[in-house]
Amino acid sequence: MILREDKYSEKVSPYLRPNFPYVCGRAATWGKPCHNGPNNDGSCGGVAECRPYKEGGRWNCRRPASAGGPCEQGPMPDGSCCLTREACKPRRTIRKIRGQFSILAIIMVIAAIIGFGFNNSDDEIQSSLNPGPLSNIHQNFTSESGCVSCHSAHNSGAEGWLNAVLTKADTSNSCSNCHSFKQPINVAHNSPEFVRENAPKTECTMCHKEHRGENANIKVMTDAQCSSCHTKKFDNFSGNHPNFGETYPFVKRTAISFNHSTHIEDYFKDDRYKTNAPKGSCIGCHDTSRADRVVPIKGYDKTCSNCHNDNMANQPFVLFTFPEFEENPFNTNEIIKDNLIVKGLLPDDKEEMAEKIDDIIATNFSDEAKDEEEEYEPVSSETLTPIVAHLLEVDGEEAEEYSEPVSELVSGVIEDGLSGISELIESAGGDPKKQLHGLSGETLGSPMLAWAANREYESSSETIEQGWYANELSLVYNPISHGDPVMKAWIDFIAKTGSEELREAYLSGSDGAGSCTKCHAVTKVSEEKYEVEWNSTASIERPLVKYSHKPHINLLGPGTLCQSCHKINSEAKFADAFKQLDKHKFASNFKSIQKDTCTECHGSGQVAQNCLTCHNYHQEPSLKKTMIRQIANKEPN
Repeated sequence: MILREDKYSEKVSPYLRPNFPYVCGRAATWGKPCHNGPNNDGSCGGVAECRPYKEGGRWNCRRPASAGGPCEQGPMPDGSCCLTREACKPRRTIRKIRGQFSILAIIMVIAAIIGFGFNNSDDEIQSSLNPGPLSNIHQNFTSESGCVSCHSAHNSGAEGWLNAVLTKADTSNSCSNCHSFKQPINVAHNSPEFVRENAPKTECTMCHKEHRGENANIKVMTDAQCSSCHTKKFDNFSGNHPNFGETYPFVKRTAISFNHSTHIEDYFKDDRYKTNAPKGSCIGCHDTSRADRVVPIKGYDKTCSNCHNDNMANQPFVLFTFPEFEENPFNTNEIIKDNLIVKGLLPDDKEEMAEKIDDIIATNFSDEAKDEEEEYEPVSSETLTPIVAHLLEVDGEEAEEYSEPVSELVSGVIEDGLSGISELIESAGGDPKKQLHGLSGETLGSPMLAWAANREYESSSETIEQGWYANELSLVYNPISHGDPVMKAWIDFIAKTGSEELREAYLSGSDGAGSCTKCHAVTKVSEEKYEVEWNSTASIERPLVKYSHKPHINLLGPGTLCQSCHKINSEAKFADAFKQLDKHKFASNFKSIQKDTCTECHGSGQVAQNCLTCHNYHQEPSLKKTMIRQIANKEPN
């Protein structure tokens, strides 16, 4: 037979109880349960082989046939079983465990509904899903859209909710809808520079916690939050915070070559200059009323002009010098005949201009002029200026090479006025409106006409003080004042688009235009591009460090204790940094600020020394334009 008919007979199989809440401990441990099984209360029911019964005044064994039938010894005189063993530890069945968890889950759901489904008011019900009120600042901009402003799954139905439960939400992407930073939002300090290998992805919610109440400050961070990511741990600033660098707080040379050591220790004590020296030590030059990360300089007119204005008075920039030609490249008579329109260059004094032209025509048409044509003697023995040689892309010392381009330039200016040279500047990457500002047709056209006639140009003005003028063989610009915009435009053009020879001629700290670079640093920003640093500005190369002079000045008094932190280094080779083009190769005018100087005040039990006192986390945080418009359009409450 395939199936045994007596398989479940009481003689073969024990009594099975699938709904019973416990199973024998021996079954769980060894896979051999006793035939009695656990008791109803979960205690072991298999200590004795049977439970004897009394019949006719005699105790009888009740061991079932499946366990071997009645034993030979029989029950003890007191009615207990003669065969006993150590009790096991019955275990709950899976059915029992599931039932208990189900009851617990039901209780928790009911408790959650009761606990979160109602607030303290008897007549107001709030959603059991509400995690708490937003901070005031975020309430203002999410009130219209609601939760979906930050939680994209909120209005996506059951499928979206289920997906949100099973996947990690990236709330930072919602933050970037309104907030912007210099670099990606999910990178430490918004800069790849600070990302270490295998570092976890940063999230906005790691530091900024919402739903903590309307008045919650979500920008507050603890030092523990900062140190949770940093591999180099320290307890506090006054304790084991690292010391500052050798040149702290400077990371590059200054934009202006102002040597504090020589000025304070030499020039300001010299009888020739000390009457012009700024009064009040440091605050004579620095404006403490605008103190912040730096204490701004008051400006040239209030600080430097008393001593240096005389140097600005006569530093002319020679744009064009009529050069020497081996042969006359101009048909003088034809130029003068065909360009009597030059009279129009002087709308207020046409008669005087006409007389000059008539004199030139008479001279050139005379017999003497014809004889001179047979043997050409150039009026000039000069070479071409480096700037015009650069614009024409010729060698300024080779007459044979520059003869034709220069003659075309002069002829073009005579015929078309400023446009002839403007187009040349523009094609070279310049800005003719700035570089030729103030240059009139008379100033440019009249001398060109004279030079084409092989004559020196004599200016009608006896004295030339400022601006554009021509005299003899040159077109010159004399700066109006320090910071002259025309001079700056030409120097910027040379720095950004000029050749190595051109930069050497005009940016080397020589006289003329080059005198500007005696004070203003020249920096190489790329292989073929230089930059002149016109303004003294705060360094942004330590974007994660913040410091304000203002509270320190308010506490100590303006100009009283500056040298407590800023100590002049007289031995530093400060000037050498301005003889080369790398701004990061420098010797500071001051000794490094020491951490001990700061810990005199910032320490345990004194002034605050937490991380955010001196450090920023984000770089260039700002609001996107859409948010700014929303703020502007928002009606006041």
